Amino acid sequence: MNINDFNCQFYEKLEAKLSCENYVFKKSKKIFEYNKDGHIFTLEAFTVRMSSAIIVKINGFYSSEKFNNLIKRFLDQYYSIQTKYITGGSAAFISEYFFNEKFINDTNDFWWYEGEESIDSIVEKWYEVYFKYLKPFLNKCKDINFLNKLINEYKIDECGFIAGGYNNRVLKGLILAYMADNPIDKIESLALSYETVIRNKKLSFLKSYLTVKNKFIDYIKLHK
Repeated sequence: MNINDFNCQFYEKLEAKLSCENYVFKKSKKIFEYNKDGHIFTLEAFTVRMSSAIIVKINGFYSSEKFNNLIKRFLDQYYSIQTKYITGGSAAFISEYFFNEKFINDTNDFWWYEGEESIDSIVEKWYEVYFKYLKPFLNKCKDINFLNKLINEYKIDECGFIAGGYNNRVLKGLILAYMADNPIDKIESLALSYETVIRNKKLSFLKSYLTVKNKFIDYIKLHK
């Protein structure tokens, strides 16, 4: 079976399951998106042909409309954001680092070999992993206080659960701290902690960070 035939059947069957949970399939991007009450869940189900197998990815990400509006206000002019998502990753990453459970596969993906199992079987496995790990994780992310702790209370000098590199963590972290209604002195302290890490590691985005940080702190002082 060629990958186009596989995709046609696989996405049709997966869409039938996820549409019951209000996901919409974006065919051109091969993603499923849920957008309700300002919360945005994105599920990636990319497929890749590798010799005799077809590899199926399973990733999940969270963002929100309010967060995206703040990103546009403060970061787009000055800063390169690698991804619009706040948090997420592969189901394997979330199962092991958030739920502290070994992923059901030896690899992060599903490998389908024609003749060994049906497409229905791979769809069921994909949905089972989504239901066990991605769905509860994404639902937890609706709570801004949970999200703020997940990102900002992780080891200060590591990327942690942020979607993107450390430059994403420091600025997205400040926005989340504001959205969680932290007092200005706590946000300023967090900003200084991030700045210290950037200086100590001699990271290249210090100038951009200081520009956005100062603009953001001034905005908070006017709106708190």
